[in-house]
Amino acid sequence: MFEKLALGEVDVAQREGFRYVVAGATIPGYQRYCEKHDEMPAADYAFLERRGRLIDPFLEIYRPLGFRVPDRRHVVPNYYPDPASRGYAALVVHEAQ
Repeated sequence: MFEKLALGEVDVAQREGFRYVVAGATIPGYQRYCEKHDEMPAADYAFLERRGRLIDPFLEIYRPLGFRVPDRRHVVPNYYPDPASRGYAALVVHEAQ
């Protein structure tokens, strides 16, 4: 279901001639990762990989659909009050054209 919704937005953007689709994705593995390992900035966490996959489960769901976090500036604080994400989210981008 998630895949259909996300790719549906890409289809609309392509039909309308938009260049990008941007979505905000919480990073629900961040709190647990910091508790289990050392503290680290959320922007660094969003790019951590293990065995070729992003550590954060939600960001990894977006990746095979063509969405990516362009750079560390796209990880924003106080996005949504989610304790698992410590309030952070990553802006994921899909190039529609």
